[in-house]
Amino acid sequence: MTDPQRRKADPHRQDMLEIYKLHAELTDRVSQRCEVANRLYASLMVGLAAALLAAVSRAGIGDARLNAVMGLVGMVGAVVSASGIRVIRYYGKLEATKRGLLREIEETLPYWFFRRESALLSDDTK
Repeated sequence: MTDPQRRKADPHRQDMLEIYKLHAELTDRVSQRCEVANRLYASLMVGLAAALLAAVSRAGIGDARLNAVMGLVGMVGAVVSASGIRVIRYYGKLEATKRGLLREIEETLPYWFFRRESALLSDDTK
């Protein structure tokens, strides 16, 4: 049986290939969203640092208003940092789960791309 005949004989494989392609695209989008989240949190932290620097340059050391601004910036920075860590961990877990599902789907396909890629990468690190 030739390959085109096999594809006609096994429509399930073609369906799995389409599901695989869709899931691979969705996994890539998760990576892109994680990158955007990283940039957002980095921008927020830079903004907080700039606000703190502006407050220090306008007020004298030991000024009560400066102490209040520093305390506020510190609290906001801690909240932003904790939130960023949580979001980035979530995206990492989501991407790992999606890649695991892709590996399961690829077992129904004739070529196991991610397994081969992992094998080649592990060979390069030795």
